[in-house]
Amino acid sequence: MRLTIYNLIKCGFFSDNLPSQVFTSIEIADFLKDNSSMINLNSISLKSKRIESAPCLFISSYKSDLERRILAIPHIDLYLMLCEAIEKHRRVIESKLRQNQHSYSNIIAPNQIIGYKVFSRFMKNYHDRTIYSAGYKYLLKIDLSKCYENIYTHSLTWALYGKENSKDELKKSPSKRNPTYAIYDEFDKLVRSINNNETKGIPTGPLSSRIVSEIILTSIDEILSRKGHHFKRYVDDYNFYFRTESEINEFIPLFQNILYDYKLHVNTEKTQISKYPYQLNQDFTKILKEHDFSKDGYLKYIEKMIELHQGNKGVLKYGLKILSSHTIPNKEKKLVFSHLVNIILSFPNMAEYVYDIILNNSFTFDRSIQKNINNILASCLNYKHELETIWLLCVMGSLDMEIEVENLVNIIDHAEPLSTIIALDYVQKKGLNRENEIKISKNNLKSKLNNETIYGDKWILIYEINRNQWITGLKKILNQSKLLEEALSNNVRFYLSLFN
Repeated sequence: MRLTIYNLIKCGFFSDNLPSQVFTSIEIADFLKDNSSMINLNSISLKSKRIESAPCLFISSYKSDLERRILAIPHIDLYLMLCEAIEKHRRVIESKLRQNQHSYSNIIAPNQIIGYKVFSRFMKNYHDRTIYSAGYKYLLKIDLSKCYENIYTHSLTWALYGKENSKDELKKSPSKRNPTYAIYDEFDKLVRSINNNETKGIPTGPLSSRIVSEIILTSIDEILSRKGHHFKRYVDDYNFYFRTESEINEFIPLFQNILYDYKLHVNTEKTQISKYPYQLNQDFTKILKEHDFSKDGYLKYIEKMIELHQGNKGVLKYGLKILSSHTIPNKEKKLVFSHLVNIILSFPNMAEYVYDIILNNSFTFDRSIQKNINNILASCLNYKHELETIWLLCVMGSLDMEIEVENLVNIIDHAEPLSTIIALDYVQKKGLNRENEIKISKNNLKSKLNNETIYGDKWILIYEINRNQWITGLKKILNQSKLLEEALSNNVRFYLSLFN
């Protein structure tokens, strides 16, 4: 993948955990491609208004029963400036990443993008690791603790210019600093700009964070490689190979010290030491491909897929892709649908594939199922399960299910912007604006948004409200952003309606 503004916005603005059929950055990427002068105008506008940073829109997602993962959507104006810097310095970035033979998550590797999705080759990487591990009796698996949350943005400059060199430059007055250092320091500022100028942590979701983390972790890989260690890495998951167990005991504190220099840490709970055979893996592709749907049915397939998932990464994605190419018989649809809803709630990062299955099959539902889905939606809203809420709304929209007014009011009053966008669209398309509770909620929302700036975390909500004319009187806020003002005049969409 070439690190261009177009690719970085089209392929990497929204997290790939969000519904790409509903929330899209393709149109803004195409708009900027056709109106390249807007890139410079955006930069000039931000500098004239002294807008140096903006908060992300944060969306919580399931990680475990005790922990939520936080996804982020940056402000498009600031993200565009960061993408401009990445494109400007792409030769330096690409050169650094291209030399790393230890990473499976190198974003510039060939065929990392299909359509507009970044993807990994799980089975290919597994086979490659098996060959690479020949002659090594022990495997040490190490996961970095909350990698994106702990990344210190100044370490980006260290990775590109050297830590000690960077510290030496920082002691000088700005006018006497090395021009190359100044470029990388500005890059660091732009990385911080999309996350409210925070130096600790980079947002989980945008492709820029994958690039930043890969630059930093590549520098760590270089240190490990110079020391002669045998390893492979995918994002923040390391596989180290050793001939004796004593080598592992010597290595772990050394690795912790290397990470500490970059303010990163080992997740000790996930650290595993295994002795050969340590990479035996069920060939789930063969098992799932050979399932006889006509004989054993779809329910057994799903149960088999979930059972295989317990010990194998990649099973759900692979299995759901197979299922999306099948037409599920009517007699099994009710049971299959129940499993699909549970997969969305338990593995929302797989929801895109579940959604494809729902779109490809004419699922029917009775009033009891509709009531049950509304109850699940109410529970997700109550517990602030935001990504699950978004996906449930998408499922309900695709099936033309009725969304109860109580849930709509709860969304408009309390939910994050993406769910609110879907709810406002539903209200408009279903003619519910005259409902008294809806009118009160929309008026309250208008009052709240009138106290907002377009450079807050509700910018996308303000934009789509103006574009769709769901609420009047908010145009003045949107016009604070030159880019969004021009995008609106060209009817650029971030949201594709679910409802007729």
